[in-house]
Amino acid sequence: MRVTDREARAGIVSTVVVALLVLLAAVALWPDRGGPAPDAGPAAVDVPDAELAPLRAAAGLDRCPAARAGAPAAGPLAGVTVPCLGGPGDVDVGAALAGRPALINVWASWCGPCRDEHPHIVAFAKTKQAPLIGLNYKDKRDDAQAWLKQLGNPYDLSLSDLDGRVGINFGVYGVPETFVIDKAGVIRFKHVGPMTAEILQTRIVPLLKELNG
Repeated sequence: MRVTDREARAGIVSTVVVALLVLLAAVALWPDRGGPAPDAGPAAVDVPDAELAPLRAAAGLDRCPAARAGAPAAGPLAGVTVPCLGGPGDVDVGAALAGRPALINVWASWCGPCRDEHPHIVAFAKTKQAPLIGLNYKDKRDDAQAWLKQLGNPYDLSLSDLDGRVGINFGVYGVPETFVIDKAGVIRFKHVGPMTAEILQTRIVPLLKELNG
């Protein structure tokens, strides 16, 4: 049977369409070789202070502290002003620390591993070896305060990084993360993932003793 030119062209078009569909399906199913995307968390929505006040009191959160005497810290904390989780108001983190080594714990109420590490953070806080700063990351303030009320507030200073901009100063990729900063505000140690008793005792405590020496 003779194939007309029109039938031949129609067959070619059909073949091309099938080939394109197969190619698109292969691209869609191709595994992603890139690394995991940073934790985004839920959309951060601030809450009026009048609504936060009861939660703040229940969670044991203080209002923003005044700056300490002395030069503000250098490094990533220089000039960094952050809203207090206990609100209202902001705090100049470098000026508040003013030459003291500190431990910074980045956490969120929506973070499951943060709940796992929290007992170790609470235990460390009781040792009073260094100021403990909690950086609440891409979270809702009322959710964060309710979380602290339930699990306990170990932080000397609680900050609210609603949009993740403060985390950029520390290179935060997700939560939880923990940093040790020296007297100049320079990061001396970074731990990605849930904190453990072993890491605290073998890495962080010896480093803080060295920095305080």
